Amino acid sequence: MTPTRKWTLRLLTAAVPILVLGGLEAAGHAYYWRTHNRTFLWETASAGEKGFMRMDPFGLLWYRPQARVRLLHYANYTADLYTDDLGFIHNGDPSRRFDPDAFNVLFLGGSTVEGRGSSSNGATIPARTESCLRSGSTARVDVYNLGFSGDNTFVESLRVRTRWQELSPRLVISLDGRNDYHAWFVDASVEGTGHPGSVGVDGLYNASGSLGAVGSQIHAWLVFRSALYKAMSELLPGPQERYPRRGASERVEEAARHYLANHAGTTAWLEGVGVPHAVFVQPTLGVAKPPTPAEHEMMAGFAAEAEGGQAYFDDLARYYRAVSELARGTDGVHDLSGLFEGRAERLYVDSVHYNDLANDLIAGEICAAVLREYGHLLRGEGGPAPAGG
Repeated sequence: MTPTRKWTLRLLTAAVPILVLGGLEAAGHAYYWRTHNRTFLWETASAGEKGFMRMDPFGLLWYRPQARVRLLHYANYTADLYTDDLGFIHNGDPSRRFDPDAFNVLFLGGSTVEGRGSSSNGATIPARTESCLRSGSTARVDVYNLGFSGDNTFVESLRVRTRWQELSPRLVISLDGRNDYHAWFVDASVEGTGHPGSVGVDGLYNASGSLGAVGSQIHAWLVFRSALYKAMSELLPGPQERYPRRGASERVEEAARHYLANHAGTTAWLEGVGVPHAVFVQPTLGVAKPPTPAEHEMMAGFAAEAEGGQAYFDDLARYYRAVSELARGTDGVHDLSGLFEGRAERLYVDSVHYNDLANDLIAGEICAAVLREYGHLLRGEGGPAPAGG
């Protein structure tokens, strides 16, 4: 074979996989565009509307500043939400400027914290919590809503680590639980990390977080690699353990342990930079509260479409019981999973998200706990916080 033919063969060998993968990528985007109101994945907005998301070097999605946030799968029942100059869902005051001298609180969570189901920006849980904290103390309290649809404990930890220096928080609040279970049940990720196959959150951050721009690229590559690992592990047989997508009730307790372990890692990291962390286990439909007829219908509709059907809610209840048992007596962890117990009124707009009344109830509990355990910080007294529970 001549040298020319050898080089031609090598080029073809290299080009064919690229062309195949590129074709699959294009086909996937075309399918997404056709099935999502002629909207490309990177736009995540209605046709003709400017995209409102951006990706940072760490592989995290954020909302753009001063944008209208309209997620297509939530558009049928909830008001649009709007961001401030920092790209966070604001609390009804879009013109607020960041004040480094204020008692700044970062509020982490998924779509319920972000505000899906709320009637307006001012009705979200962070907004109501801010209002309560301001009325209960003399400090200038500013709460920043870092909630983002789909976030679990792994992503929340990355989110706060990438923004804490910029935002100078005096306290970090997390309200979550449901998304970690959902990641385990639907994505077969017992760790609830959101990036199955990756190293733990501490290892992932520490491997790159102190290396500046180069570290950011390493971090993005690790996130990409973990996603690729997951895809390949599902396509190719291998020696690794396979987690079934349904009927895996025996692993619910393990998912609960990983949820709390992720929070423990975030708490330890925040303590290292001098910031306390208050964790709140969120209430969820199907646990504690007797559903109204409308809520029962929403649960049935979700079960009819979800992986595993009714098993989804059966294991959800077991997961929450495990979290409650494991979290009992843990400092800084507050179990709100039974907050709605015995309440007959409707508190959900769908099988996941709260209405304004539920937001008020949750914000009231969070505010009371913060004033009780961190009131000395609000008064500028400093020192360690009393033990929580």
